[in-house]
Amino acid sequence: MNRNPVSGVVTTVHWDLTTTDGVSTNRVYGSVGLDQPNEGDAIIDYDLLTKEIVLEWVWAKLDREEVEFTNECAVECITTPEEATGTPW
Repeated sequence: MNRNPVSGVVTTVHWDLTTTDGVSTNRVYGSVGLDQPNEGDAIIDYDLLTKEIVLEWVWAKLDREEVEFTNECAVECITTPEEATGTPW
C-alpha cells in the first residue's frame, strides 16, 4: 500500500488474486487509487487497518464478480485449452 507518511492515509492499494483448480493456477494483480477523505471524515489509524478492511476498499472500486469470474475462466483455459500448438513429429 502507498500512504501519506504524515497522516497515515492510504492512497493506493496493490492487490492480487490467485485462483487454482488443484491442477492449474492463475494470478491477476493490479492497484486501485483510493478517494481521499474529506476534512472531518473519520479515519482509521494506519496501525489498526486489517486485511479485511482494505479488501473492502478494493472491492468497492472493482467489480469483484467480474474479477473472480475472469480469473476462474483463465484457470479453466489453462487446464482444458481449446487450442494447442506443436507438430506431430
